[in-house]
Amino acid sequence: MKKNIQFYLFSFFTIFFQFIFLSLLKEFDKEMIKYIEINTVTQIIVSCLGTIQFYIKKKNKDILLKINKKLFNTLLIVAVFLGFYYLQEQIVIFILFLTTLISSISIILCLAIYSRFNQQKFNTYYLFFLVLIKNFILYIFYIYSFNFYYGIILVNLLSSVTILFFKLHILFSKDGFSFLSVFNNLLGTSLTTIDKLYCNIFLSNLSVLYFIFFRIGSVFQTLSEIIFRKERFEITSGMKRINKKYLNIKLLLMIIFMLFVYLILKNFVSLTSLDFIKNTKFQFIYSLLNKSQEYALEITMISLGFIINSLSSLMYDFLYKSNLKKYLVIVNLLNFFIFIFFLFNSLSLHQLSISFLAIQIINLLFISICYRINRIHL
Repeated sequence: MKKNIQFYLFSFFTIFFQFIFLSLLKEFDKEMIKYIEINTVTQIIVSCLGTIQFYIKKKNKDILLKINKKLFNTLLIVAVFLGFYYLQEQIVIFILFLTTLISSISIILCLAIYSRFNQQKFNTYYLFFLVLIKNFILYIFYIYSFNFYYGIILVNLLSSVTILFFKLHILFSKDGFSFLSVFNNLLGTSLTTIDKLYCNIFLSNLSVLYFIFFRIGSVFQTLSEIIFRKERFEITSGMKRINKKYLNIKLLLMIIFMLFVYLILKNFVSLTSLDFIKNTKFQFIYSLLNKSQEYALEITMISLGFIINSLSSLMYDFLYKSNLKKYLVIVNLLNFFIFIFFLFNSLSLHQLSISFLAIQIINLLFISICYRINRIHL
């Protein structure tokens, strides 16, 4: 009981500090466009490693990662090419890209290791301390008006060293993490990345707001990872069946909580009562809450999309673990082209939010069809 309370307490503060971090990000308007671009590009690269946990083994105290050598070299070439591209702009932009990429890889590998060996407690502590450090550093840079890029670079450097806590060894193997895995992961994660890239390129006037609202909605992604962590770790560790009754209850509770948050934002919170923080060093919180009230419906649609995506991801992992990658390739390809069509017909924050929700529903339907075809149950 004590462990459960501790787990949910740390998880709650992780979500709370994520909101504070977004409030701080919003205050750096001028630098945000380039930050969003680099963040999105690195997330697309790192998304290649989305199912890397299935290729991690343990030997004594060493962690072994099996990866295809040609794939490793290809990813390295892509990273070097992008590095040269950003080097043409400014040296600080290049360093920002490089540290963002390295820290993102470090974080996803740490989370994959925790997931692979069912270490929920360490996973929770790790995420909490990461977001705590991010907030502390960015707040210092905010109140003293230091350069935003330098603050993010410092955050990245500290995040990067976390992988050094593990004795990780890379093993090049033909049956290791492969191009097919990368292709699948790229297409699969495009449902939560390509919209921000599209917005950054074609709707730059909406880019910052959409990114912020997307990240607010992604709080429900974090929440779902917390709520479904037991089920995800069970699938990753090789269990054939999970408790579907508890899964449905958790899903229902998340949807109820999402509607409750919407009602608070839209009707029950009088933001004028927060006037006392307007002229303080915490006015950035007021600013974000004010915008969140104005776009409460859009944030709720994105949040619901993330809840649906969390369920799809569980089903996705189960199909992947069951060696049914060929079905996932078909599903991901269909999703990708449908989402592209939706995005090119989206010209406002409202339409972008609808597109994101719609593709998550379609994705869930496609994966459900795969389950029915193969007569399997989660």
